[in-house]
Amino acid sequence: MIDETVATPAPALRKSAVAKPAKKAAKGKGRKANGKVHGKASTKPVKRGSGLRIRELLAKGKETDEILAIIHKEFPDSVAKAGDVSWNRGYAARMKAAKKTSKKK
Repeated sequence: MIDETVATPAPALRKSAVAKPAKKAAKGKGRKANGKVHGKASTKPVKRGSGLRIRELLAKGKETDEILAIIHKEFPDSVAKAGDVSWNRGYAARMKAAKKTSKKK
């Protein structure tokens, strides 16, 4: 026989049913592509890497050996090899193709 005088606990609320406070918008860290940080003009110059320089030289029609010589002169700590030039050649082609497809829309 069940003793009805003992109170049963109320069912617990599920976690999803409990109201959660709204999250604050996350502030981005680091430099944006346009050289601005959090809407303010940055005082530091935007650092250009060897990959960008490789793509610039590819656009000028330089050969791989010439590109590597220039990169190692401008970036003494660089360990770029012919494969890096090849990767940047493909990256530039993919970006060019992506621009063409976005213009068609």
